[in-house]
Amino acid sequence: FTKRGKVRIDMRKFVEKMIEGMPEEMIGKATTPAASYLFAVNNECEKLLEEMSSIFHRLTAQGLFLCVRGRPDIEKQQL
Repeated sequence: FTKRGKVRIDMRKFVEKMIEGMPEEMIGKATTPAASYLFAVNNECEKLLEEMSSIFHRLTAQGLFLCVRGRPDIEKQQL
């Protein structure tokens, strides 16, 4: 505790490791993690290669962990 009776959650190192593990083409900025087409399904697109699928799965799981444990503000808002 840095202040008596208060706890501070710091997950900056966790986020830094997530970013370091991202492929170069995924690194960028966004105003919100929830684009308007977030739940749109494109049945015509090609499936991800096994390696990219594994990376996507890992980053999604890490993002969910981060959201629940330390950054509930990044959770998709329910409209």
